[in-house]
Amino acid sequence: MGYELYITRAPSHLQTREFPISRGEWQDVVDSDDELVYSTNDWYERRLDTGETERLHPWRYVKHPNRPPLWFSDGAIHTTSPDQATIAKLVSLAQTLNAIVLDEDGGSSYSADGTWKPWEPPSRPIVPWWKRLLGARA
Repeated sequence: MGYELYITRAPSHLQTREFPISRGEWQDVVDSDDELVYSTNDWYERRLDTGETERLHPWRYVKHPNRPPLWFSDGAIHTTSPDQATIAKLVSLAQTLNAIVLDEDGGSSYSADGTWKPWEPPSRPIVPWWKRLLGARA
């Protein structure tokens, strides 16, 4: 089983609809990138909340020998089990889109050279909302 990486503006891949990359923004990026080619041969289908079925097609990273797919859905771009070359491409795309690359746990991001950068805790303690409500201080 693989792991997912996401290009997103959200703090978690579960919030991509709240902090979306628009389809138009993504289309502008792929239109100007010869290394990404839209694939009509590959797809997956998913059932929407409305009950309708949506078919999604990936863009293939054709410079890479394995041609990994990049899927756009719900305001983010994602791929499964990328190698370092693909991670570097994701980081480059994220920079163009003013976004970040996150793993599926939302706890790690990646630097421009494709290396993993562990999540760092905030510089001050996070006070739970209920403690803030009761007047607790950090």
